[in-house]
Amino acid sequence: MQQSEVTIRPCVEQDLPASAALIEALWPHDATMRVIYTQSHRVWPGNALIRQTLVATVDGALVGVGTLFESTIHPRMLFITLNVASAWQRRGIGSRIWAALEALSDHRPWIAKMTRHDPAGMSFLQKRGFKPLVSTLHGLLDPAAPAVQAWLANLPIAVPDYQIIEFEDAPATTADVALVHAAIYRQAHEWNPPIEERVEGAIAHYCGPNVIAGSQLCVYRGQQLVGAANLIAHPFDPESGEAYLVNLGVVALPAADANPLTGVLIRRALEFAAARGLRVRFEADDPHQPFQSWLLHAPAAEVDHDFTIMSSA
Repeated sequence: MQQSEVTIRPCVEQDLPASAALIEALWPHDATMRVIYTQSHRVWPGNALIRQTLVATVDGALVGVGTLFESTIHPRMLFITLNVASAWQRRGIGSRIWAALEALSDHRPWIAKMTRHDPAGMSFLQKRGFKPLVSTLHGLLDPAAPAVQAWLANLPIAVPDYQIIEFEDAPATTADVALVHAAIYRQAHEWNPPIEERVEGAIAHYCGPNVIAGSQLCVYRGQQLVGAANLIAHPFDPESGEAYLVNLGVVALPAADANPLTGVLIRRALEFAAARGLRVRFEADDPHQPFQSWLLHAPAAEVDHDFTIMSSA
């Protein structure tokens, strides 16, 4: 009996429906990973960046897909995503795609966003020298729940020498707030330093149309803008109607001030959501302290500390 031949080739537009169906079958109950992988595997326009999606086919049927991606925001590492259909796992398909992607790479280390709910994927990377680098806390808070209301009542309400003002009442421009958000992001991502964004990019990333109107907060010390927070529409499940809390923090302040200020921002963001009947998803990486430390003790309806960034560095 003739053995079926595995073909590794660049992804084309006609492959995208089959690729999306493969992801849907692998991640039916995890909207976050489903969106991450579906958005990752695509046909990339030709340019000088390392951005390539490859597919594995057997007798013309798509059985695996992998992407190597060079980010313009995080240029020090390359991002890898790799998925193989369940029926074709442990048959060398992933290794074949991996080797083909390696041939496209350069000297930079690779990183992958994973979940510990995927032990096979974790093991695949560990065998290739990857180690957990950063863990991400995800959860869901319902501000209407009595336990959440009790927890909120114990969060700081103000910090001496600082003012927290709604953006509409603050002297800051959209550009000012966007650049502070970008500085907060850089501060929390020293493990994979991002570029210093220009104003236009910062506005698009942190103050774009996905920001829920009226949710933007500004933190002032005297006349200096030192922090910000907002709620955005759920990026992984827009139909949920839930708010998403990820853009929040202060810049280069001592812990004695940063810790309570972060607590005040969380409180204000959740009070805003409560007034509008919104449940709030949150996302906080380990290095984003004290944001994560406050949320670790929140009475979340759902909580998951299984998301992790793995790196070959």
